[in-house]
Amino acid sequence: MRIRTHTNPLSYKQRFEKLSTYADPQAYEALDFEIGFGQERFMLDYAQQHPQRLVVGAEVRKKAVELMQEKITQRNIPNVIALHGNGHICLEDLFEDATLDALFIFHPDPWMKRRHYNRRVVTLQMLKVAAAKLKPAGRLYISTDVADLWEYINELIAASGCFDAAQDDGFWRDFYSTRWSDIAQEKQRTVLFGTFSPRAA
Repeated sequence: MRIRTHTNPLSYKQRFEKLSTYADPQAYEALDFEIGFGQERFMLDYAQQHPQRLVVGAEVRKKAVELMQEKITQRNIPNVIALHGNGHICLEDLFEDATLDALFIFHPDPWMKRRHYNRRVVTLQMLKVAAAKLKPAGRLYISTDVADLWEYINELIAASGCFDAAQDDGFWRDFYSTRWSDIAQEKQRTVLFGTFSPRAA
């Protein structure tokens, strides 16, 4: 199945119902969300390793969502939900405030041309929404192998005033594994990553 490398997320305007439409979050001990899971294995592996957590993902590439849904069925993983659409909209619509335990953004499309910066996953508005949706002890996990994008993301995080740097070495050591991190390693590119916590009001 061929999946397009880049898809403009702004092309997707559909709204989402609340999470209870798709699953009962009360049946789980924790709630996690990944924006842009692509062809990655992280979401499936993480959900299998943490059956007590409900893991939700949004992806703009429809074929990637269909492939993910097939894998969920094949591997019989009940605590995963894969949705097609804009991750920003999904974050706004699906989750109540202060309910997310973790938000994952791994190797997002860099959209290197300045006129396309508004297509990037991490924006000031997204960070403000993310801070509201995360629990006070929640975590935002971000990675990329594009140095310019990493600098841009950190500038936005600082400008937002919504997050502080946090430590979670165990997560990056024991659970973080994606197709793109493997490619970066093969091509000897440095993977840049960080953990952030919502700043107390």
